[in-house]
Amino acid sequence: MDPTFYYSAKFNFINHTDHRAAALAAMDACFPLSRDRLTFLHHEKEGLKPHRVEELLLVNFEKSDFIVDITKTFTKKMKALSLHDSQFDDFEAIEKMIRKRAEFLGRAKGHKYAENFIRLKLP
Repeated sequence: MDPTFYYSAKFNFINHTDHRAAALAAMDACFPLSRDRLTFLHHEKEGLKPHRVEELLLVNFEKSDFIVDITKTFTKKMKALSLHDSQFDDFEAIEKMIRKRAEFLGRAKGHKYAENFIRLKLP
């Protein structure tokens, strides 16, 4: 998720605070923490070395600059989402909405289904 994505007027919902917190923690882990050997000295003692994350793909339903073809994994995505019984009162309606959006995003790039992201290339 994009940790700055608080709400969507377009889709009429407020983003969960735990989604924003997890997004911020993931970003912090990618930069600068994953590069800084002094942050986790015990890792170095275990033979683990710092690594450089080159890019992040952030979900923000209101804006994007990067499209990914999900045609091959769309069925698996819907199956995984369907297992979250506590999240959806009417999964058929949710699936219809997700499918419609994925088709719309895919059409623009010649794919059957696609998702959109904000792409950050890290220094």
